[in-house]
Amino acid sequence: MQFIYKYDLRFNSLWEKFLQRNTDISPFYSLVWMKYQAAYSDDRFKDDHSFVAINKLGSVLAICPLYLEQYGDEKRLSYRGEYLEALRAPLITGDISQKNRDMIRRALFGEIDRIAQQNGAVKCNFIVDPLCGDSHREGYNYLSRYGYLDASLTTILIDLRKDLTSLWKDLRASYKSLIKKSQRMYKIVVLDANSITKEKFLAYADIHHKAAGRITRPQRTFDIQYEMLLSNNACLIGVEIGGSWAGFAYFMHSEYSAYYGSGAEDPEIETKTPLGPVMQWTAIEYYAGKGCRYIELDNQYFGPQFFECPSTKDMTISFFKRGFGGSLKPLYRGVKYYDKRVMAAELDYLKNVVMERYFLDNIVR
Repeated sequence: MQFIYKYDLRFNSLWEKFLQRNTDISPFYSLVWMKYQAAYSDDRFKDDHSFVAINKLGSVLAICPLYLEQYGDEKRLSYRGEYLEALRAPLITGDISQKNRDMIRRALFGEIDRIAQQNGAVKCNFIVDPLCGDSHREGYNYLSRYGYLDASLTTILIDLRKDLTSLWKDLRASYKSLIKKSQRMYKIVVLDANSITKEKFLAYADIHHKAAGRITRPQRTFDIQYEMLLSNNACLIGVEIGGSWAGFAYFMHSEYSAYYGSGAEDPEIETKTPLGPVMQWTAIEYYAGKGCRYIELDNQYFGPQFFECPSTKDMTISFFKRGFGGSLKPLYRGVKYYDKRVMAAELDYLKNVVMERYFLDNIVR
């Protein structure tokens, strides 16, 4: 099977054709999200090597997000440059045989290696997105077949095909009373393409800055978040107290699945209940009503691993998220090194950090 690769997606409709043909895809493959990634990388972003693979008949068989970033003297195929804040792995169309899928995937990763070596990249990071039908069809970390070290973690998925009564039963008992109390005391609002305004979005951005104590990312990323809301790629859950916005939670979505992006509460407004539980539950109700199949609440941390060393705050946030039910699922990830020196330096650093944290947490002598 021979393929033709097409680049420069800013002027190419083939990516959108793939998304229209394959609807069981997470929001991370939308073109608007890819604009967000480039904006977030800011001055680290060097070039967009994303591509589509088509056959001789012009059918789009696969898509691959691929960004080249630069940090000092090092170039990486990555997103944001954090150790495994990775690019989403290539997706293959769902209506072909497994034999052909394997053949296409080999060709895709061969093309990725070619791009890496041509551009002097020292490593490449990928996540197998659990919110995609393609990932469910494979069901294992196929990255290891193409030279990637397994760096998998755990995530949590809520199956929105359940009825709301069952989803409510899955909540942590303490959350149920907090949600009911918040619903009585506060005004809970869903802001989507039908109801968002620039004024309301700016309130979200302002609370985001206040909660963090600083501006944490480029203004362009907020502009794109607003664009995602207007184009029905996202929603905001807002909580209003006494006529003022007290908190927001931002979610991205496709027709198939949704993802919890971030949440922020105004540190200057005193609340009698935490706002997180009611915002998350409102999102569950909203997306179940839209017909989404899954919502992902992101990484689950239980302690140090060789490719990830979570802080106490990370593990506390993970515990909070587990209170909304759902199932713990593998989050398949992989890293491939193209430079021995970079690999040796990173693994040596990780060894020391993880060993210190592991012995500290587990009181092992």
